[in-house]
Amino acid sequence: EAANFTCATVVPATVDIKQTKVKVGKGSFKAMMTIPEGYTFGNKKDISAAVSEGASAKRIALNKKKGIISANFNMKDAIGITAGDAVIFTVTALFDEGGKTYALEGSDTVEVLEK
Repeated sequence: EAANFTCATVVPATVDIKQTKVKVGKGSFKAMMTIPEGYTFGNKKDISAAVSEGASAKRIALNKKKGIISANFNMKDAIGITAGDAVIFTVTALFDEGGKTYALEGSDTVEVLEK
């Protein structure tokens, strides 16, 4: 739907998903994104959204001192995830800076177990 479309410049980021194992449709996971050099955030309100595998973040936090954005996601909201030893999860965080929209984006691999 065009109303939900956002044109953004993609900025590669390092992503670390804290859980090495998750279950299909059950539980949650936390993604930590390292903010690349040259980008700054005044506060977490600068981050308009964070998504991973179709799931919107339930909580977004910003640690300015460490340069890290953390986002929590529910597995029940993830779309099309199936069990596997090395499933790639991509995380995207949208933010505006200087009148432009950017998307911090990176991936990490986790083991996905059946329910």
